[in-house]
Amino acid sequence: MNRISEEDKKVLPALRVRVCAVVRAFFIQAVNNFERMQSLGFAFALSPVLKRLDPERGDWARAVERNLGFFNTQPYLASCPLGVAARAEIDAAPDGPTVDEVDDIKRATMGAFGGLGDSLFWAVMVPLAALWALTCYLIWPEYPLVGLAVGLITYNVVHLWVRFYFFERGLRDGRGVTTFLQRIRLPRWVTVLRGVAAFTLGAFGVVVYWRLSGGGIGGTNVVSLVLFAGIAVLPALGGRFVGRLSPSAVWYATIMLCLLAGAVL
Repeated sequence: MNRISEEDKKVLPALRVRVCAVVRAFFIQAVNNFERMQSLGFAFALSPVLKRLDPERGDWARAVERNLGFFNTQPYLASCPLGVAARAEIDAAPDGPTVDEVDDIKRATMGAFGGLGDSLFWAVMVPLAALWALTCYLIWPEYPLVGLAVGLITYNVVHLWVRFYFFERGLRDGRGVTTFLQRIRLPRWVTVLRGVAAFTLGAFGVVVYWRLSGGGIGGTNVVSLVLFAGIAVLPALGGRFVGRLSPSAVWYATIMLCLLAGAVL
């Protein structure tokens, strides 16, 4: 993580306030409604920053009200628009930005983050963490907590880092956060993780077959294991091809190859 510049230190809220805002963002979907979706959760998460800028109750209430416009995106990546909105409030203090300016920030970020977050977390990270947990459980069935720990750590390290780091980037860069997002090329990382997930599913098929065959190492089992290992590697080698398919399509294809190999053998 880049160091905070001296200029940013003068304008950014205290660390305690920033952490409080991110922790509140964990509950951004707690009061979803059909009219404004996550708007209440967004304003609730932003409240510590607003309260620091406008300690008077009346001013604070007006600041919260202008942040109650429609908002809906992937809940983990919502921390970045939240940081951008917080920076807009800081830069425009003491009067604050207009309602239209706040709504512009939301419209400019929530659609892109919604699609990217869904493809990264729901379509890749959740199945990937589950597959790693199941694979560890099959390899070490006598230590079931190992698989559980691997799955939880894999998923939560990524999602907690995204929540906190992206809020910091949005807060420090403001509307210029788009430059940072273009530089790290998140869609490329999604493609890479799809390849990893496809390979993991193939490897999971290898471990399942190995367990069902009694874990032997002789004769047909060696040939079968080599074949299944090849099936596990193929989706990862086709990284560019994998990136053009949905994760579900890749995983279904890998499952069918594993079943076909099992039927032949």
